[in-house]
Amino acid sequence: MRARVGDRAIVLGGSMAGLLAARVLSEAYAEVMVIDRDQLHGVTGPRRGTPQGYHAHALLARGQQVLEELFPGLTGELEAADMPMIDMGMMHWYLDGERLASARTGLVVVSTTRPTLEFHVRRRVEGLANVRFMTGFDILERMRDMPSVRELPVVVFTGKELSPDEDARLHTLARSVVVKGVESPERLLDETALFLHRVVADLPQEKQKMLDRLHRSDEALVGKKVLVVDDDMRNIFALSSVLERRGMAVLTAGTGREAISMLESTPDVAIVLMDIMMPEMDGYATMQVIRQNPSFRRLPIVALTAKAMKGDREKCLEAGASEYLAKPVNTEQLLSALRMWLHR
Repeated sequence: MRARVGDRAIVLGGSMAGLLAARVLSEAYAEVMVIDRDQLHGVTGPRRGTPQGYHAHALLARGQQVLEELFPGLTGELEAADMPMIDMGMMHWYLDGERLASARTGLVVVSTTRPTLEFHVRRRVEGLANVRFMTGFDILERMRDMPSVRELPVVVFTGKELSPDEDARLHTLARSVVVKGVESPERLLDETALFLHRVVADLPQEKQKMLDRLHRSDEALVGKKVLVVDDDMRNIFALSSVLERRGMAVLTAGTGREAISMLESTPDVAIVLMDIMMPEMDGYATMQVIRQNPSFRRLPIVALTAKAMKGDREKCLEAGASEYLAKPVNTEQLLSALRMWLHR
């Protein structure tokens, strides 16, 4: 056992490299956290984004030796799982489409697959008392429960296709979610500049041009249907004027129940602007009812409230809002939010 050199080590990624790093670090640190985007426990098949998981793999002699030193008995486990030991020369080799002659070479390998090897190694690492596996969700929840970092803005940058439940869960834990796509670098720069209070004029010229393209482009807005929900006709008129000038088709509702009925009869609504302070059925209750319909789980809803109190943002997100803006609404801020959600 090596001497401890620190309290905590963090490993990003739970594939083979991360697993082996965690095993080595477990001897030097009191706690090792392996962070991966996916929940890996019990996973036996190929993971998304790893096409090599479908290919045959061969564990060479040196690899066997290293793994046996780290995980005694692992080779036997693989053989017991029907991963045979074979001579490399007896495998089928092809050159220019022609099969080469077989011959014994003495180079014995374990024939396996990447998912199988990872599964057995991961199971060994999971058995280490001081190693914990965590997903991004686990990290965000842990930060939420820590007073010292609870208010720290978090921007999630992901290429993962989020389920409706994951999408809703993320937006209660993070300030913004940027899904990787054509304009994701611009959006990521925009979000981080906002939360870091960076002055756009002080950014490099190239970065300024990126943000200018993002903010000036109304391509994501043109032709999209937006439902404006507000009991004050003055607010509806003001918002409608701004949105129609950008080419959006504006629908309006004066009550929460009217909004729900409008959505059910108009399935192609792209985004909702929801006033919170409404009589009878307020915005919180309206959003909760909307989210109960599976068809509207991923519908972007921007909550608008005139009483910006501490904790309002969290309350809005918990009720089902995707975004939160305080009144009086800043036009550029509103348009930026609309572009962000409709670019997704």
